Amino acid sequence: MRESVLKNSCLLTVAILFVSLGLTSCEKTEHESLSFYYDYREVPVNGTVLIGPKTGSGNYTLEVENPLLFSAEMQAGWSSAAGMIAIQGRLKGETRLTVTDNLTKESQKLKIKVTDNYEVMRISKANQTDNGEIPPFPASLNTIEWISLVNNTERDLYLVNRERTSSTDYVLKVRGKGTYT
Repeated sequence: MRESVLKNSCLLTVAILFVSLGLTSCEKTEHESLSFYYDYREVPVNGTVLIGPKTGSGNYTLEVENPLLFSAEMQAGWSSAAGMIAIQGRLKGETRLTVTDNLTKESQKLKIKVTDNYEVMRISKANQTDNGEIPPFPASLNTIEWISLVNNTERDLYLVNRERTSSTDYVLKVRGKGTYT
């Protein structure tokens, strides 16, 4: 009897071993399809924009259609485990970036536009001077929050403010356009 219990115990152990090996060898890691939040991005000349994939494996090959306009490289260490794609503008123009997921072999094309470089300045209301005066602020600029100076041959200038669309969201509206010297 003792011999049959030992034999049954050994058979049970061997059966459990085969079942557990069979289950682990059939396990496959599924990766989500490659996708992005947007298929279009803008980056200024000499500026950098980071693009985070929405889904994908994190193992990508990047191909720039016209490498004279911008460079692209993967950067690790961001909040996304898949990393971020850093786009650096070189020359003004439009081209495409093809991102290929090396594990799923899927590709996505992103349209990248390199724009003129610009500087945005926030307008703050003046404080009192040392002698108690408040410097004059033109009434026409009371609702303007930002001035955007574009570094192009036309030397464009934009006057911008926020317009609330809900209790938590707003959109930026151009309220005036001109040039600067």
